[in-house]
Amino acid sequence: MRRNGKNMRLIITTAITLFAAHAFAANGAMKGDGSAENPFQIEDYEDLKAIGKDAYLYSSNYILTKDIDASASKNENCKNDECSGFTPIGRNKDAVDSTKVRGTFDGQNHTIRNLFVQGKVNNLGLFSNLYGSVKNLKLDSANIMGAINSAVYVGSVVGHAEGPIENVHVTNSFVRGFGSVGGIVGTIARDSMVNVSYQGEVNGIYRIGGIVGLSYARIVNASADIRIVAKRDSSSKLSSKQIGGIAGYAESGIRNSHSSGVIIPNALRIGSVGGLVGESRSTILNCFSSVDLLSVSDSGKTFVFDDRIGGLVGDNRDPIIYAYATGNVEGTSSVGGLVGTNSYEIWRVYAQGTVKGEEYVGGLVGHNTTVSYGNLENFGVIHESYAGNKVVGNENVGGLVGYNRVEAERIKDSYWDKELSGLDSSDGGTGLSTKEMMTMSSFVGWDTLGGWNYAICDKKECAGYDTLDNCLCRYKFFPIWGIDEGKSYPYFIKYDSAGMYDPEAYNGVVYTNPQNPVHIQNQTLAKSHSFGAKFQGGNIDVRFEIPAAGSVKFSLVDMQGHVVKSADLGHRATGSHFETLDAAKIARGRYIGFLQVGGKAVEKTVLLKK
Repeated sequence: MRRNGKNMRLIITTAITLFAAHAFAANGAMKGDGSAENPFQIEDYEDLKAIGKDAYLYSSNYILTKDIDASASKNENCKNDECSGFTPIGRNKDAVDSTKVRGTFDGQNHTIRNLFVQGKVNNLGLFSNLYGSVKNLKLDSANIMGAINSAVYVGSVVGHAEGPIENVHVTNSFVRGFGSVGGIVGTIARDSMVNVSYQGEVNGIYRIGGIVGLSYARIVNASADIRIVAKRDSSSKLSSKQIGGIAGYAESGIRNSHSSGVIIPNALRIGSVGGLVGESRSTILNCFSSVDLLSVSDSGKTFVFDDRIGGLVGDNRDPIIYAYATGNVEGTSSVGGLVGTNSYEIWRVYAQGTVKGEEYVGGLVGHNTTVSYGNLENFGVIHESYAGNKVVGNENVGGLVGYNRVEAERIKDSYWDKELSGLDSSDGGTGLSTKEMMTMSSFVGWDTLGGWNYAICDKKECAGYDTLDNCLCRYKFFPIWGIDEGKSYPYFIKYDSAGMYDPEAYNGVVYTNPQNPVHIQNQTLAKSHSFGAKFQGGNIDVRFEIPAAGSVKFSLVDMQGHVVKSADLGHRATGSHFETLDAAKIARGRYIGFLQVGGKAVEKTVLLKK
């Protein structure tokens, strides 16, 4: 058989190149040979910069063996007094003409600090293009400066990813770009992000997220403690939208994730904004947000988010199950405490943040509607949910739903607080008094919602059978909702026992997470506690809202600094609570009430007893 001479030379040359690469790697600056069993060992910043050069191919495997200070990156690759900093891994071709990073990068829980990257190009971050995996890595004080009017796919860790990202945590960082900009990843096209977190600021115009800007991957156990500034480029025809605390746009499911902080507009006509996701076409399960979506004033101008603004999701087009939002929400049209515009099923959710808007404003959902995909039409459905918040608007305003375009029966067993919202009406749902909202019997059928654990038994009538056809009987019921009768709204119960809910099976016990995010660093964007107290006859009426579960105490101090009353209110769940305390023996005068959460005084208010 004859072979083309040119092809033979190419094969021989490639073989020599690969042999030389392995020979060099075994005796070069980095220890290891790049294999999975013996990865290259990165010990300092110079080693990090060497990836993609000479023998250090993108297909090789790497580990960090020490923390790395990348401060020198701020003064690298400079031209005309402007420096682009560190060159993202995968930006330039390696020795075999590849730009795809296909190997594994294992940080071994070490930290890369003070990384600086700047440019007008796309795919910016520690990595430019990731087709392999990144795991067990920490970044601190990263500064990724993509051009606000041009750079797309920008993240602190990866610009564009098509491989898994696991156990990656970023703190005290800043990421900026035009579109598909995320705290960790600009865009991820497949696979998953598991156990990831970001704390810092993200700026951008289109598809901006605290974790990822554009996601087609599963997101599990993600948390973001963020400040997002949503901008708008007047020179671009592209609208500014899809901005969220975890993801700007998501399609493949978000589970067990949460966000906190604030999202603010720095321009007009910014839409599809949510505390967790801007636009969701993925199932959201066991998630919550305490992100505030606020209007701001700058240089005499007031900027307010436009349409599809929600405490959890701005524009929702897939199921939301076991979720809640406690952040305050401000927008113009289709504004909701949980969802701005909803066109799919919402089950067992609640919202407790103040909601303000102009039209289509609801305590839970602003606009409940339908959406068509070819011959398929999806309907907005709301079941076994509630809103306990103040709701302010001008047109089509409701305590639970502002405006409902679907059949009334699609909103079932759902409620709102008429007193707190200030509204006696809603386009769907049932209004209750505050006292009724703190009584479980008011929520019809909710006490039967939950799951069962099963055990093998010997009975004629079986509740089910296992894979070996053993008879199964119910032996313990796990309710979903809990309530402190007369003191709180319903809240999700968390169980720590075995048998965690499997969303793919749909037959297990649901265990929800009522706790707010565990912050990686000291909280610099802390959500305030809503606290009020007043004398009412011979009692003190106390109302407070806490963003994280904890032990709560109330103290009343006179103007001389003497404590005249203290009350231990016990361990309280996230959300709003009410308490009435005996004050018959307290003399007339002015007092200061203090609220303590977790042993720390967090709020105070002045009371006057006449």
